[in-house]
Amino acid sequence: SKNGFKETQNDEIPEVCLINTCTVTEKSDKKSKKIIKNIIKRNPKSKIIVTGCGVNNPYSGIKDIKGVDLFIDNEDKDKIISFIEKNYTNSVDTVSNFFNRDRAFVKIQDGCDNFCSYCIVPYTRGAPRSRDTNKVGQEVKELIRAGYKEIVLTGISLGFFGKDTGDSLIDLIDRLVSLKDLGRLRLSSIEPNEIDKSLIKKIKDSDKICRHLHIPIQSGDDRTLKLMNRGYKIKSVRSLIETLIKEIPDIGISADFIVGFPAESDDNFKNTLKLVRDYDFVKTHIFSYSDRKGTAAYNFDKKVTGETKKERASLLKQASLKSAGRFKKRFINRILDVLVERQTDKRTHLLCGYTDNYIKTHITNGKESFKNNIIPTKIISLKGAISYSEAI
Repeated sequence: SKNGFKETQNDEIPEVCLINTCTVTEKSDKKSKKIIKNIIKRNPKSKIIVTGCGVNNPYSGIKDIKGVDLFIDNEDKDKIISFIEKNYTNSVDTVSNFFNRDRAFVKIQDGCDNFCSYCIVPYTRGAPRSRDTNKVGQEVKELIRAGYKEIVLTGISLGFFGKDTGDSLIDLIDRLVSLKDLGRLRLSSIEPNEIDKSLIKKIKDSDKICRHLHIPIQSGDDRTLKLMNRGYKIKSVRSLIETLIKEIPDIGISADFIVGFPAESDDNFKNTLKLVRDYDFVKTHIFSYSDRKGTAAYNFDKKVTGETKKERASLLKQASLKSAGRFKKRFINRILDVLVERQTDKRTHLLCGYTDNYIKTHITNGKESFKNNIIPTKIISLKGAISYSEAI
């Protein structure tokens, strides 16, 4: 958009279709390939460009798809505009508006060298590297001026930010929260061993940093964590969670877990189940392990059957819903600020939004003027997993 391109509307024929692929799981490979083939079929006159991790993964099968005009490796993403302007477009239009989003996502870091045994990302994204803090600051300023009330900092390994440049995540946060008219600053996924006392204190002391952390824990079992090459034990994870709850009582903690990792026994899985039952996670993402050729775990023995993975995922999902329910129930009759989304919820047809500690709530007396604004609301009830509130 900043380079003068616009998104096609309705029945307009695009000059270029750009597909950004994901290869983190076998399922994401299948989705990426399906999307590419559908776009080729629907847009026979358009030039098709494919980029993303799927292009860098030689085992994804994405480069075998016929009808793609250009594949661009991840490391060349910054050259996409020059590729398009040089080869495929005749004219461009200026952009006069921003896409219909409620949050702005600012990527501050890329790459990873943790080499978890199940993960293909280090092979497709490369070594950790950080963006220049001045450029990040300028981008956030522009997004605030554009009307975004919440800025989300993202990265492959967020806690690695600055380690290659002499900067630090804390310094960047300090710089951003000092910006005029910033509504909220939220951190995306961050590893448990990257959350230190200084970050906890920063969240605790600031009224602009969201009281929410998404932690990819992956397993509640030490043996499985070791096989995953995660670099920590569950005792330290439990200690971290308890410290967060003690220092920031209202903090929302969301997490990732993988079930069915090679050689995961019933007892190993039960340790993960117990962890979720012991704490109140606001949201849990559950992934069934899938083999990724090129990773260490691909060659591990004692693979877990698909039926067992499905059973374990179902049990963990049930525990996760109860965990989230316990967390949300705490806030009934409490007043929390909500960033109201532009779109109504498809199930309830009510305006909805997220509190800073990541509770999605449906506003029973919502008005059009609330959209894309942070509104104080009183949580009034919880029906199943759905939270309801009233604007005050």
